Amino acid sequence: MPINQFIATRLAQINQFHQDDMDWTTMHHGRGVHAVNEASEKHAWFNQAMKGMHHKLSREAVANYYSQDLYLGFIATLLWGGAHCNRVDHFRSMVSCPPNQIVGIMSDVYKRIQANGMTQNLFASMCRCGANHIDGLGLSFFTKVFYFMALSIGRHDILILDSVMWRVYNDFRIDDNLPSRNNCRYGDYTAYLNYMNAVSGVNQPDQLEAYLFVHY
Repeated sequence: MPINQFIATRLAQINQFHQDDMDWTTMHHGRGVHAVNEASEKHAWFNQAMKGMHHKLSREAVANYYSQDLYLGFIATLLWGGAHCNRVDHFRSMVSCPPNQIVGIMSDVYKRIQANGMTQNLFASMCRCGANHIDGLGLSFFTKVFYFMALSIGRHDILILDSVMWRVYNDFRIDDNLPSRNNCRYGDYTAYLNYMNAVSGVNQPDQLEAYLFVHY
């Protein structure tokens, strides 16, 4: 079924959809807990951050961490997104980075989102060789950073683009008689955001993203 038709027939379910809080300790049957414990033993700053981290993380909770402490927001994003069990090597690389370096980068990103929303320069800064690039932090996770920071200031229009939502993006393109794309550039990200924000009848685009991630 074409994606626009799929969405149109499920608007009520989309607008009523509630995503369960992520319990990072049981994600993938607890497979990633060892990586978290290992990082806590190795890095004092990460151990300190984990003392303030809840086991269950809603989207709103992760966004609130950014409002309180940028480093906690970053770590909450990694846990919520499953970096500790899906991309263990990347997770180890990111948590080994000293918090002052992470906070400096997160502060710059946050200020840019608050001032201008999503821009090409901001996107490029997070990519490999960009000024705000963090080893191990790829598209799937830095768009989560964008999303949660935006959510913390009340914006629902800057969304996560991971492998699942990349398929959604390509299906929107197919509906528009456009060829599929394999590699993401800034133009792909903004086109994806435009598709998701333009869907008629959806209360909030991030509600649509959450529903499609689970049900499409």
